[in-house]
Amino acid sequence: MPQWMVKSFVGKLGDGMDFDKLGEEIVKGGMSMVRARFLGDNLVLLTPREGEAMEDIMKLNKGWFDSVFTSVSPWSLNCGASHRIVWVRCFGLPLPAWNRECFTKVIGELSRAATVVSIDEATLTWEVLEYARLKVRVQNVGSVRWARRMQINDHMCSILVEKETNGCFGWGCKENLS
Repeated sequence: MPQWMVKSFVGKLGDGMDFDKLGEEIVKGGMSMVRARFLGDNLVLLTPREGEAMEDIMKLNKGWFDSVFTSVSPWSLNCGASHRIVWVRCFGLPLPAWNRECFTKVIGELSRAATVVSIDEATLTWEVLEYARLKVRVQNVGSVRWARRMQINDHMCSILVEKETNGCFGWGCKENLS
């Protein structure tokens, strides 16, 4: 096992914190002596730069670590994400119901193991009305595609929620591959 991995810790991001925001916090907090790698869900692998020890860094910067993570513990083989964060598109929800409370209830009804993490700005500002775009936390197993007829207020709706695709195999290419 690589020595850097043995010296690493796993941090569980606090509420309202995601990996992108963590990058900003590392810069603002002057924590360049720590390398952060996304493990999935709300977990981050924290590795000290050469010559540093995570225990010492954490002691000297306890306030910063407490403000960013709910917990930090040494890395082990058992560390891994049980959930993942994905962007989904929600079709069929009436426009008057486009609010955080309704999105949360609909996602909760469609999948008991899913929760809304955030809502896309274009959805909040009503720029795109074809579908609502939501970031949700789901279990690692299974697909993310749910459909159901449900009553919202006095209106019967056919709701479809499906994971956004990344194009061809997530490589960002626009050509057909054989």
